[in-house]
Amino acid sequence: MIYRNVYIVRMKKITLYVFLSIFTFGLSGCWKHEKEISSEPDYIVGEWKLDKITIFGVEQSLEDCHKQSFMIFESNYEAESKYYTIYASTGNCELHLHYSGTWSYNDGKFFFHVDSSNTSNNPDYNKVLHFLDTEHFWLEETYQGFTGKFYFEKED
Repeated sequence: MIYRNVYIVRMKKITLYVFLSIFTFGLSGCWKHEKEISSEPDYIVGEWKLDKITIFGVEQSLEDCHKQSFMIFESNYEAESKYYTIYASTGNCELHLHYSGTWSYNDGKFFFHVDSSNTSNNPDYNKVLHFLDTEHFWLEETYQGFTGKFYFEKED
């Protein structure tokens, strides 16, 4: 009878050690996965061309001039954007807005930051970049008095 009780106690200890080992390895796998999820994606780095603009959900026609607009995100967190437009007074395609700043990644979102010292006509400029996938994003922008969505596509 005593032998049987000792055997049961040993089996319970072995079962407990096996359970704790599996639990510990399982948690370490979760921690590693969590770290991978929170790491900063690098697909933002590169040049992005303006693909389309929507105002009130209606796609606007883009001239070749507008399609020269782009954003560049560098691996050192520097960023730049240039928006081109056709000026009615001259009919020429000219640089309309130029921003130099930085980008960041926080809480699963990318941001483009420009402080007011880097802009000629705007206060601090902070935009959330809404990624549709690794090749497309949009941001909300005010253009010619209307607020719309500017869609960008990654250049190869």
